[in-house]
Amino acid sequence: MFLLVWVFSIKYLKCFMAEKLKGRLEVVKIEEPLSATDNCNYGELLRDKREVTVRNALSYEGRSCLVRFDLRTGQHRQEPEGYFISSVVPPTFEGLASEQYILVGLWDIINSSAEIPTMQEIERVYRPSNMSFLHYFQNGFSQKQGRYIIYNQKIILEERSTITHNIRHIDPQRASRVFIIEGEKDLEKIMTVAKSQNIYPVIMEPLKTA
Repeated sequence: MFLLVWVFSIKYLKCFMAEKLKGRLEVVKIEEPLSATDNCNYGELLRDKREVTVRNALSYEGRSCLVRFDLRTGQHRQEPEGYFISSVVPPTFEGLASEQYILVGLWDIINSSAEIPTMQEIERVYRPSNMSFLHYFQNGFSQKQGRYIIYNQKIILEERSTITHNIRHIDPQRASRVFIIEGEKDLEKIMTVAKSQNIYPVIMEPLKTA
């Protein structure tokens, strides 16, 4: 009986700790791969030395990286599951809750098969989570043109909206706030707006294919 209670308590504790990590951005030391075929590594959460798993970080074994933990826990593992964001870690970084940051990435149009990339094309370069949608800004966008919302199955033109509205309208407890931008000056503009809202803009690093 005592053994059953102990096992249940351990499982409950792991689920509770994973729940607390949902949507957070944390520093993780990347450790050995789970297997030769799975694009996933073990990692150590530096804040409390907890074991986690990290996707898309095979090239960074032995290094500390920024990792975003998914809003949905992994289906097949008890360890909290996160996604590689960047190998650039600010010196004083102590972690951010989901409502404290947005994710931004610079897009090279050479990676697009059409004028606007699909979700699948973007996820080959940036994969911060299981994204249901993201905001895409063409070079030189304005409030009335060059702004799109990209979903898994469709792309819609976004009109008469502001960057502030885009940032504030998304519930960070339900979806990651991801902004993909073609132009460097436009990237700086979005980052400036985010900072004015006391939101930390985190620049994503393109994924390495090997």
